[in-house]
Amino acid sequence: MINVNSCTSIKPLKDSVLQGHRTNKQSGEFKGPLAVSFRTLEEGPFLHASLRVGQPQLLVLEDKADIERLLSQIPIEAGKIDSNHEVLLGFFLGSKPTGGYRVIIREILVQPGRVDVIVWVKEPGSDEYVSTGSTDPHHLIAVKKHDLQKAKPRGERVFWIVQSTDGRRLFEMTR
Repeated sequence: MINVNSCTSIKPLKDSVLQGHRTNKQSGEFKGPLAVSFRTLEEGPFLHASLRVGQPQLLVLEDKADIERLLSQIPIEAGKIDSNHEVLLGFFLGSKPTGGYRVIIREILVQPGRVDVIVWVKEPGSDEYVSTGSTDPHHLIAVKKHDLQKAKPRGERVFWIVQSTDGRRLFEMTR
């Protein structure tokens, strides 16, 4: 069951942010946070009816069968993600009553025990003309599995937080 920018390397955050959080040179232990690169698979306002969610939700799919099941319901070719080496990660803003809403994943920060997904959210302005039908803003990305493994070096559970660029916490889960 499925619970519902483009680079290829891990890039450290600005040095001022990372000071004191780098790899411990003596033990080699990763301290984080690191900004993890990703690539967009699909972004937009419309979803297949079976994928619509009422509230914001984060989707993290590692299993090949789950990824293929999801890809069969959205316009992404299965070959666009390497399920042996990549995780499909998606953020769904939830159903909205009109057009004019948009969500874009801007950054993923990984550290032991935690992954922060930073998203930009656009809401329609009061004077903006928008479509009158409901929409389901979402952004689906592919992330290298080995980059996300840094969050669980010993296989423990990871706390996932989705927050907007203006600091609002939109979703959280432990997985």
